Parts: sequence; structure tokens; C-alpha cells
Amino acid sequence: MLRPQSGLFPLLSLLLLLLFFSDAAVSQEGKLSPRLILTKMAESYATCSSYQDTGVVETTYHEASGGRIEKMPFKLYFKRPNLLRFEWIDYAPWKDGRMKIVWSNGRETFSYWEPDSYEKDESLSMGIAGATGISRGAAHTIPRMLLEEISGFVLTELTDLSLVGEEIFENEPCYRISGKHPSGDVYELWIGKRDFLLRKERTQTTAEGDRYTIEEEIHRNIKINGPIAAETFNFKPPIALTERKESDLEVPPLGDENPVWSEFHSEEGRFKLLMPSKPTTQTLTLETAQGKIVHHGFTAAGGGVVCVIDYADFPKTMLDPANMKLLFDQVRDEFLKTIEGKLSSETTISLEGHPGREVRIALRGGEARTKFFLVNERFYQLAFMNVLGKSSVDADKFFNSFKLVTNPKQVVSLPLRRTMILPSLSKYQR
Repeated sequence: MLRPQSGLFPLLSLLLLLLFFSDAAVSQEGKLSPRLILTKMAESYATCSSYQDTGVVETTYHEASGGRIEKMPFKLYFKRPNLLRFEWIDYAPWKDGRMKIVWSNGRETFSYWEPDSYEKDESLSMGIAGATGISRGAAHTIPRMLLEEISGFVLTELTDLSLVGEEIFENEPCYRISGKHPSGDVYELWIGKRDFLLRKERTQTTAEGDRYTIEEEIHRNIKINGPIAAETFNFKPPIALTERKESDLEVPPLGDENPVWSEFHSEEGRFKLLMPSKPTTQTLTLETAQGKIVHHGFTAAGGGVVCVIDYADFPKTMLDPANMKLLFDQVRDEFLKTIEGKLSSETTISLEGHPGREVRIALRGGEARTKFFLVNERFYQLAFMNVLGKSSVDADKFFNSFKLVTNPKQVVSLPLRRTMILPSLSKYQR
């Protein structure tokens, strides 16, 4: 009988156990676990001395009308320890495109929204937070992995991971990984096999009926550990530095810890709803090429929350059903910028047959929700801000209590810049 050499069986058993129980033990030529791939991706960004790329966010709207595609190009530059510049071109609602940029020179952080906004940000983290929602997340995805000081969700926090397969994306061999965001959304990632850098991120959001949106964030022309000119991080806008704009709306104190909610009724506004305290009132008039727009705002606070309702009537010459989505997009972007939050989700909604949208936003130490509706030529926006980070069931009470006093016919409207007036929340946030 042939006898095995001494110690051979224990060695073979150990190797079989390793191969059976641990994908991570296999060499890079073999199959890696999706968790290990994400870990290696995070290490690649955390250890590089510099990083730069160009890219685009492609958003595809699948609708009954056949759908449409929107593209938002961007560029990212980074050099350790904390030099960063992210810029992008926003084509909605401006067909010719407007440049937006946030950058840090290592000492201070600034943002420039073409053509008339040039502000100094509180920190790099807050500058990125202010750009995240309106850049469709692209300002946050890679910078979050490059710098620990930037807060928020990071791709390594995905759960329920699976390795979908391996495929070529734009001539780059990639691992394709699927995972679940804490919100429940499914993310798909294409990560380069050669360098473990992200090439593409895909998410899908489902709206009412058969409508859904696919968003792809694509990274190209990636360069790491190379030189980047110093002037890249010392951008000079063509306008003077401006003071950070605060709303003219008077902000009440946060009020009683346990407020008594009561109904507020506006005959002129043709609505009623519950508020945590007696609201303060403010009127703001905007001059536009189509005519004068008068906003009426009401703000109340209590129990660590701030509630706002604003309404305005648009001139009939501005009504255009084709532009309703642009209106909602622009109000969302202005809201995100005003409160320096990060877009969590948005959903198409309605009120008595009138079109609307709900947006959820993550704040430092809290959260915000806003709903807006177009009722004839009248635009309503409701905002609920949980600024102290406390658990609250009052948001549903606030939104569900909103009722129209009359039931006018349904029409739609076009976008208007800076539609919403809001109080500054900086003094409430941690």
C-alpha cells in the first residue's frame, strides 16, 4: 500500500479548509469576496497622495411619455493633506449650463455658484455637504473616501453584498458588486480589478406607477499619485466674495420642549394646518421678467422642530405644463443649498389631484422634510426641520394636517429661481 508522507494529510486538510471557508484567502487572480473588494477600494483612496478624474452623472427618467436623459459633467482634484476642488456644470434649468464649484486651499473652503454667488464655507465638510444634493451626490462619493473629515454615508457601509460578476467597463476590467444602502436603495458598483478604484455607481429609484429613475455616476480619466498644479486649489471667481445670504424671514426661538399644537388658518393663503406655536409672518417680493412674485411665509417652532409654510402666486404668463419638473428640481436645489443638507430621497406626490413632490434631507445632527405642491398658479411649500436630532413623530402631524380651504382646478407652472424663503438653521445645528 502506498503511504502518504508524514504531515501531508494535515497540510492538505488545512489548505482545503482555507479554500472552503475564506474567499479572502484566495489570491487576486482568484475570486475575492465583495466585502474585501470594498475594503481594498477604501484603502486605495485613503492611501493615495493625490487623485483627479473627470466624469458625468447620467440620470435616465423612465416615464409614460417615453422618458428622457439628463447629463451633469464634473471634475475632481485632490492632494493631501486637504486640498480639494470639485466642479460641475448644471444644465437644469439653464439650458446653456452654469458652473458650480467648491474648493479648499488647505486653510479655507469656498463655493461659487455661477454667476452671482461666491461664499466662504464653515469647513470643507460643510462645503461638500452643501454641494452634495445639487450635484446628485457626485461631490460626496469620492471625497468621502479620500478624507475622513467629510461626514456622511460611505460605500463601505453597504450591506447584503453580492459579487454580481466581472465585466469590462470602458476598457477597464471590473468587479461588479451589488449592495444595499441603509435607506434600502440598491447600489451597483463597478470597481477596477487593477487598482480597486470606482468606475461607475448605479442606483434606481421607483416613483408612482411604472415610473422609475436610473442614476449612473461615471468616473473617467482617473490619475492617482501624480502632480497637480497649486493654482488648481486657488480658484479666483470673477466676482467679489459675498456674505452668506440669510433669509429675511424672522426665526422664532425653538420654543417649549413640549408644545401644544394648534390649528393655523390663513384665509388669504386658502389653507389650514397644525403648528407647534403661533407662527411669525414675513412677506418677500421678487421682481422677475414676467412680473412681480410675492411670497408669504409663516414659521413656528417648538419641541426642537421648526415648521415653515410658504406660498406665492405666479403670473399666468409663466404657466407652462412642460416645465413643472424643472420648477420642483429648482426648489429642491435651493432648499438643499439653504440648509446645507444632503439629499436622502425624493418622491412624486399629489394633493387633491395637484402635482407635488416630497424631499427628505440629512442635516448635521438632524433631518428635514419638505413638500411642495402646485395648485393652479399658486405654489405651496411646507418644510419640517428636526434641528436638534431628536426622534419626532410630529412631521406626519404637520404634513397630514395641511388642507386646502378651496378646491381649485388643476394646472401646472414653470420654474422660478429662489422660489422658497427659509430661515437660516446654522445657529440650531450642532
